Amino acid sequence: MCPNAPTITTRAFAEQAAEPAGTRLRLQPTPRWQLRVLGRFVPAVGEIVEVLYEFVEDFVVDHTPYATLLGDHATPLDEALAATLKSVAARTAPSSDRADSKSAIVRSPSQLIGLF
Repeated sequence: MCPNAPTITTRAFAEQAAEPAGTRLRLQPTPRWQLRVLGRFVPAVGEIVEVLYEFVEDFVVDHTPYATLLGDHATPLDEALAATLKSVAARTAPSSDRADSKSAIVRSPSQLIGLF
């Protein structure tokens, strides 16, 4: 067991991630049949079909045994999201803004949400 923030829904997580990214949340479910068709051309998408149960059924993580033994010190979700967005923005900044010159795909944290 590892420490984890309180359990929230996928929609609540996405809403919480969209806010610091400065983007508007747009969620749209993709039917299983569309994933199967796309999976014929993009194998990674085909693998999503195999783990759809994780998104359809409740998947609750309880870290009570960990917290009882070592204390409850999970990083709050808003703090973790802010640190993640800052890290992604730093690593994906235009090459003129950073030391290494790898090309950047994501130019700002608000574009990160669009990748999912």
